[in-house]
Amino acid sequence: METQNPPSGRPSPEEAAAALQETEKLTTDVAGVKVPAWYFPVLGAVVAPYGLITVLPDTPLGIGATFAGIAAFLAAVALIAHFGVKQMGVLRWLTWKETWPVFVPCGVLTAAALAASTVIDSNWLWVGLSAALGVIIAGFGPYHRRTSPYYRQSDSQ
Repeated sequence: METQNPPSGRPSPEEAAAALQETEKLTTDVAGVKVPAWYFPVLGAVVAPYGLITVLPDTPLGIGATFAGIAAFLAAVALIAHFGVKQMGVLRWLTWKETWPVFVPCGVLTAAALAASTVIDSNWLWVGLSAALGVIIAGFGPYHRRTSPYYRQSDSQ
């Protein structure tokens, strides 16, 4: 199957420069998309109680509640992502420079909980971990809005 106008080979230096300039502008525009103010607090509120599924009993009812809890968690995260992307108009991934203040404390707490779990035999450790992670994630939203250069221009969201 042939096309009407096959490519004429390599672009000219001017065409390549224009395409690169347009790509850089689009990249900058997407990087400037603001995450909605509600996004991280709501995500944190969903993460915080997640550890409670670890203390459910090993009965048919408890196992059913565990699966229901996992399904509800996944559905809530999908809905949060859906409405966040819908409001932003684009899926914007935050950079490491923007996200390290949430990833580092969450990673340290998770590593500490894993280490503690070798000594402490209690599912409540995971309840505490998920609650702490939820608080960190929820607090990251206001922190991110306060420190990101994209919010300093105008805080319309």
